Amino acid sequence: MDKVRVELCMGTTCYVMGAAHLVEFAQNLPAEFEGRVEVTGVRCLGLCGNENFSGAPFARVNGVVVDAATVERISDAVRKVLG
Repeated sequence: MDKVRVELCMGTTCYVMGAAHLVEFAQNLPAEFEGRVEVTGVRCLGLCGNENFSGAPFARVNGVVVDAATVERISDAVRKVLG
């Protein structure tokens, strides 16, 4: 299986709304994710104006948007992908 790709939005709105704390996810990957998850910061996911999502900060896990992202919500999304 390819690595699960996690993209953290580091755009201004997401950063101010808490994305800075999401960097903890990358720095402290749970042991179950080590070697299985690739985390990157991206300039902007362009989702702030999308009414389908509840709000910043945003992340994407293998292309699936995680809105109002927290370390816990991102971890849950990664676990779903890993099965």
